[in-house]
Order: sequence, then structure tokens, then C-alpha cells
Amino acid sequence: MKKRLIAVLCAAALLGSSGSVPVWAKEQNQELQKILDTIQKDYDTMIETLDKKKAEFEKGIGTTYGDYVKNSGKTAEWVETIQKETSGLYEKIDKNSAGYYKKLVEVVDMSDYEAWDDAVDEIYQLVYDDIYDDVYDEVYDGYLDDLYELVYEDILDKQPDGIEYSDWYEVRSEAYSVWYEGRSDVYSSLSDAKSDFYNRHSDITSAFWNKDYNVEDIIGETIDKDLEKLILGIEKKFTDRSDQVGNALKEVYKSLGSEVASYEAGYEDLEEWYENLKDQDEEFYEEIRLDCAEYYRTVVKVCDMDQKYAWKRSVNVFYRRIYKGAFNGYYKAVYKKQFGELSKKYYKDFFTSVKKGMDYSDWYDLKSDFYDDWYDAKSDFYDDWYDAHSQTYDDWYDISSAFWDGDTDVNKVLKIKDTKKKDSASSEKTESSKKETDSKKKATAAKNSSTVKDTDKNSGRGTDSKKKTTASDKTKTADGVSPELKEFLDEYEAFFDEYIAFMEKYNKSDNSLTMLADYTKMMLKYQDFGEKAEKYDEDTMSDADLAYYLEVMTRVNTRLLNADL
Repeated sequence: MKKRLIAVLCAAALLGSSGSVPVWAKEQNQELQKILDTIQKDYDTMIETLDKKKAEFEKGIGTTYGDYVKNSGKTAEWVETIQKETSGLYEKIDKNSAGYYKKLVEVVDMSDYEAWDDAVDEIYQLVYDDIYDDVYDEVYDGYLDDLYELVYEDILDKQPDGIEYSDWYEVRSEAYSVWYEGRSDVYSSLSDAKSDFYNRHSDITSAFWNKDYNVEDIIGETIDKDLEKLILGIEKKFTDRSDQVGNALKEVYKSLGSEVASYEAGYEDLEEWYENLKDQDEEFYEEIRLDCAEYYRTVVKVCDMDQKYAWKRSVNVFYRRIYKGAFNGYYKAVYKKQFGELSKKYYKDFFTSVKKGMDYSDWYDLKSDFYDDWYDAKSDFYDDWYDAHSQTYDDWYDISSAFWDGDTDVNKVLKIKDTKKKDSASSEKTESSKKETDSKKKATAAKNSSTVKDTDKNSGRGTDSKKKTTASDKTKTADGVSPELKEFLDEYEAFFDEYIAFMEKYNKSDNSLTMLADYTKMMLKYQDFGEKAEKYDEDTMSDADLAYYLEVMTRVNTRLLNADL
């Protein structure tokens, strides 16, 4: 697996029959190889740690439904351990790869193209081709698939005797949710790590080719103080917004209380929280976009735009800290934490505690209404966040391409006005933006909503047909399609919409180099969905499942055939 610095070892071939390697070549090999060895060791140590933790998890989780209920928290702990260990590895690789490039400039004859190119290729092969592929195989397709099989397909596969269907269903759905969200996070982190490494490698190679050997300038995170101030301001706005949403929800909890009477009396406050979240987020994202435009305008003011790495570093720092950092932090704070806490506190805990004291039909209706409103609000939040996040990426990409081509008119590139005044004109613009967003959502609702379907409602693999009528109704959608299959097919179709749009943009781009990292991420997702699709056997599907399966596949194939790829 581990590659060696073969090029310098082959220097002996240039020395005639002596076969000896020059001292400088040995030292070069040792210094750089030491860093490569450290990177490999960090990966090996992570795998050893995860192997040990996996064994502890499998021993502690038990083998029966009762064992799992008692120890269910261990599933989330195991997933969090995987996330923590992989993220830690990426941080170490980031630090050590930066050190590698700096050391390379010190020990390699940079006038010798083959020497530095071989050295750069060594770390690329080790990290990008080997270690990150191994993380995908061993972690994403290994530990997490094993977790799914153990918990979801083995321990919780069938409803145990003496356990109510609704109780078993909720335990199983929650287990699926923990696994699914954890796996998605691991995949996303890996894709980001690969993209970051690829971009750094590309920048380094291009710079060295142009005889620019200032590694700190090429990959550094230091930016102009005015730019840093703007980024800190945007980051603070996201943090403040997260706190605002969380504090408002705490007030709602006070109104809802823990009794049925207080819950019903205070439910209007929860509905108001949902409405305010949506309305305020639309205004918030509009303001953030203007802040981002101001950042790009400041890049033009403070950077030497003739020096590629001066502006590119500033633009890429923005990408990492705002597009990846602040946006994802807000998503996790609200979509995962706040909505997750709300679901646990009421959908699970509250309705479990009041069930015995209520008529079942009233209890079921009240619980279903809560879930429907919660799910709709959560989907709306995701829709708005997704639109704003995508817009931020599009703006970043358009700006990067424009700067590359020498176009520094930020307002023209982004098609916005140079204003942030909170006057009537701004209000009219915000209102117009809301209408545009609503219109856009209607056109893309199927795409966006499929991504956020919660498995409390949609998971149903391996369900037993001998169920109560009210319970079995929950395992099928309105048209009789299995929720799990429908969830996958909706995500499958949404992905190909995204794939087609990206590939058309990629093929038409005059500078596709800037899109290579995202192309790599797209290919990983393409491979993942292809593998998942192959697991479904048409011969074992119900009539409703098969009909929907063929319907989606036909739509996807038609779009692929008609797309300009």
C-alpha cells in the first residue's frame, strides 16, 4: 500500500557501475519518507483504535431486542467514535501534508522537474489514492455497513413477542436514523477531505510549475485583516442566529409543558416558532449573501489581483470557513440538534409518558399531528438552507472563475446591487427574494424533500405482515410503496438531477480545472448510488414497489439520454 520515493533511489543508475546513492539523495528520501511514514502510521493507528472500539461495541450492545433497548446509547457512541477518529485523521493529514510540501522545497532540487514532480506524486498517491480509498472501504463500507447488519438486520429485524409494534417500530427507526445520519456525515467528511487535499495538491503543482516555491503563500490560511474581520462577522451572525433559534425553542418548551392540557394550550407557540424560523431564515440568508458579496469586493480592493495565489487564498479561506464551516454549523445546530431535541422531547418522551392516560385514537391523532407539523417545518428549514448553501457555492464558483479570467466586477458577476442598507428598497428586495424562493421550491420540492425524510416515518425494512391495522398503515406510503424503497428512489432521482446539472455545467465550463474536486465528490456519490441500486431485486418486490421502481428508473434514464453530457 505504502509508496516509496522511488525516483531518488533510482539515482544510482546515473552513477555508472558504482551503484551508490549520493548523500543528498539519501537525506532527501529520509526526510520526506519520515513524513509519509507518519501519515501512514496515523491511518494504521486509527484502524487499530476502531477495531478495538468495534469489538467493545458489539460485545456491549447485546444480541436481543431487550439488550438493545437497554444499551441503545452505545450505537450513537460508536458512530460518534467513528466520526471523531476519521475527522482526527484528516486533521493530521492536513497538517503533515503541509509540512511535507514545505520540507520538499528545502531538500529537493526545485530546478529538477522530475525530482520535485515525483516527490509531489508520492504524497498524492499515498493520501489520495491509498489512504482515502481505504477509509472509504474500511470505514464507510466496513464498520458502518457491519453496524447496519448487526443492529438493523439482525437484532431489530423482527418484532419480538410481547412488544407492541409501535414501540418496536420507533426503536428500529431511531436506530436506522442514527446509522443513516452518521454514515452520511462520515461520507461528507471524507469527500471534503479528499476535495481539500486535491485542491492543495493542484495548487502546489501549478505553483511549482510556475517556479513559485513559497508554500506558505500557496496553502496558507493567513488573509488580510479586513477580510478576516468580515469573515469573523459572518461567522458571528451564524452563531447568533443559532442561539436565537435555540433560545426561542426553549421558551416554546415552557409553554408546552409536560401535561396534555399544557401541551394543547401551548401548541400555538410551537406553530409560531415554525413560522418565524422560516420567515426569519429567508431574510437571514439574503443578508448573508450580501455580506459574502462585500467580502469578494474587499478581496478585489486589498489583494494584488495579478497574483493568482493572493486572491485565491482569500477566496478559498472564505469557502472553507463560510460555505463549509458556518453554513454546516448552522445546519447541525438547528436541523440536527434543535429539531432532533424537539422530536425526542415530545414525539418520543412526552407521547410515551401520556399514552396510558389517553384514548388511543386521540393519542395517536395528537402524536401524528405533531409529527406532520414537525416534519414539514424541518423540511422547510432544509429547503431554505439548501437553497442558500447552493447559492453560496454558485457565487463562490462564479467569482473564482471570473477572477481567474481577470473579471473583478463582483456586482456584475453575482448580479446584485452594491448595497446593504436596511431601507425600503432592501425590504422590497427581500420580499421579492421570498417569492422567488417559494417558486423555486415548488419546482424542486421532490428533489429537496427526498433528502431530508426522517426514518421515524419512512423506515420499514423487514417488517412483519402480522400487525395491527393502525400500525401496518404506517409501514406503507399512501400509494402502497415501502417507505425505505421510496426514500432510496427519491434520493436516487434527486442525485441524478444534481448529477446531470453538474455534468452539463462541467462540460460547458471553460475552466473545468476549478471543478475537479467537486467532480471527484460527484463520482463517489455516483458509485455509491449505483451500488445501492444493485442491491434491490425486482423479482422480490411487491407490485406497488416494482411500479414505483420502474417509474423512477425510467425517468432517470430518460433524463440521462436527453441531457447534454
